[in-house]
Amino acid sequence: MQRKHSSTRMLHAVVASLICSCMSCNHTGRVMDTVETIKKLPQDVVNKIAAGEVVQRPCHAVKELIENSLDAHATQITVIAKNGGTKLVVTDNGDGIRPEDMKRVCERFTTSKLTKYEDLQHVATFGFRGEALASITYVARVRIVTRRKGASKGVSASYLNGEMKEAAPNVTVCPEGTSVTVDDLFYNLPVRKASLRSSGTEYSRILEVVKRYAVNYPETKFLCRKDFTAQPDLNTVGTEGTPQGVIPAVFGKELDKHLHEINLSTEDITVKGLFTGTDYTARRIVSMYFVNGRLVDCSPIQKAVAQAYVPFLGKGKHPFVYLSITVPPDEIDVNVHPTKAEVALLKEDTIASKVHDAITAKLNTIQQISKEFPVVVLKEEARKRKLEEDEKEDSGGGPRSPSPSQGERDLMVDSVIMKAGKIELKVDSVKSEKANPFKQLLPTQNPPKHGRALAMERIAGTVHKRMKEIFENMEHVGMVGERACVFRSGDDIYLMDLRVVMREAAYQRIVRGECSSTLTFSEPPRIADLCEVALGIPGVWEPSDGDKQEIRTALVDCLVKHRPVLQEVGIVITTEGKVTSLPRVWNGFVPSLEHLPLALLRIGSDVPWEAGDTSELVYRTLATELSSLYTPIGSTCDPAPPDPSSPMSTFYPASILPSLKGTFMPPTQLTKGTSLVKLTNISALHTTFERSHCTI
Repeated sequence: MQRKHSSTRMLHAVVASLICSCMSCNHTGRVMDTVETIKKLPQDVVNKIAAGEVVQRPCHAVKELIENSLDAHATQITVIAKNGGTKLVVTDNGDGIRPEDMKRVCERFTTSKLTKYEDLQHVATFGFRGEALASITYVARVRIVTRRKGASKGVSASYLNGEMKEAAPNVTVCPEGTSVTVDDLFYNLPVRKASLRSSGTEYSRILEVVKRYAVNYPETKFLCRKDFTAQPDLNTVGTEGTPQGVIPAVFGKELDKHLHEINLSTEDITVKGLFTGTDYTARRIVSMYFVNGRLVDCSPIQKAVAQAYVPFLGKGKHPFVYLSITVPPDEIDVNVHPTKAEVALLKEDTIASKVHDAITAKLNTIQQISKEFPVVVLKEEARKRKLEEDEKEDSGGGPRSPSPSQGERDLMVDSVIMKAGKIELKVDSVKSEKANPFKQLLPTQNPPKHGRALAMERIAGTVHKRMKEIFENMEHVGMVGERACVFRSGDDIYLMDLRVVMREAAYQRIVRGECSSTLTFSEPPRIADLCEVALGIPGVWEPSDGDKQEIRTALVDCLVKHRPVLQEVGIVITTEGKVTSLPRVWNGFVPSLEHLPLALLRIGSDVPWEAGDTSELVYRTLATELSSLYTPIGSTCDPAPPDPSSPMSTFYPASILPSLKGTFMPPTQLTKGTSLVKLTNISALHTTFERSHCTI
């Protein structure tokens, strides 16, 4: 009985404890509610929460910054990601930011795209809410350097928590466009930072984003690297013209022969893209979907594409798919996801159905062709055996077997294999090679190469790969006098001898035939008169060289005789011995005619015409002499300050720079001497300026 009462008292104590933990009583005996009251969150907490939704990983920050660059009409975008993307530098050559907008560029909900909510129905740009840059500043330290097109100087500023740290932007010297540096991403979100994968994995995600935008924007040059000094993992030319020209360079050359087009169009919807057939599979699916130029995840279309491939690809095999969908802006809702990674389409079911039917029809056609024309697989043993038999027949050593029919000779079936319900023929494709009695009458299979082609091959064979990369990524900074310039490539600053580089570039353009047009004389000068001027230059002619009149006559005869090859490089000469046209090597540049007499004299006397008009040596020497007309003459070390009004200050960035970034193939010899000198790098400059600032 006593044990029973003890158990009862213990039960009462437990119940009382539970009641007290849930309620408390005041002195009147009334029960009081302990639930917290609803409070408004501080603005900084709100901003950090919003930033965490917009920028979930480094690749999301890269996506936002790339879209900002494209909105600014950039034709060149460089992405540098360090430490897996916790430090980012995204640079473009777009429109730039106005200095007066620098103070509010990183504030939340500041945008030039919207004025009222209804504008969302017609928005045609990537950004519209004004959240991307602001969100990044709440989870990282941001610095922006920008210069408007046509402006003489740029501005820079640092940002934190949506606000500019300086009272006013700093004036600076920088290329046109914008460079955004994101440093210490997620420094104030330790859990988010710890949840990131390895640096390699995060960088791979960044690279995938850049690759996809490179495909959809083939006219834009994209460069992506994992460090300031590393070789680029992606470097598109920006002149491929179509996505089909970019995809093999970005995702592998093997894709080129497996891609098939899709092109659907209705009154208001257009679907274009590329996808692989049944003869291509990969271990993982590579798919990209763009809606009105924006990279998105569109579940209905993804499912439609996946269902189209189900009957054709086995388990674990995946295709490559790229689709670009264009719909009216008022039929898409882009404001359904914090990172704008998803959109809602008004007619998404219709689009998905049409895409499914188009891909299915194409895959059916491809499979039918595969059945009618089986793939030929060569077997080395059978091929050798056939060749040995042919050799015995030709030498007379051994019995001659009956001559096989054409079908038997061309296709020798080695085995028939049943696989997954399909028949695969493994055959040996061996065509008998008999002596051709008409071989002497037919032109040779490999005619000798033209001298111009050999000269082009020599240029390609001497290219310096690292220097080629430097020139491809060069950004003009300024002129040093008239014959040197400073440019930036990646994180490095270089001083270039324009005299040497322009002459080499002009030589290459002449050899490759890249002169866009000709410069025509209104009154064509006579070669004889030009020769008279050249022979009158001190040091050019001496009495021991022969009679001047004979030299003039010989020069006219020589140049008139070789008019065809001269015309190939842009020099047009009449049968009367007059020069009517010269090549236009650089747009906007007319060579100084005071150098023309000496150039023509050297072309006539120094070019080894005896080697033949089609010889490589003739083309190389001819291009070398002609290139001297299109090169600034004088010393590189000109102490005079740059003159903004001089022709060279405007001509070089507008005409020569695009050529150096495009087709120029710098030879190894440019690495010697002082033709190209690395002055410093951006990191060193930042360190120097920071020390100077601290000293002050």
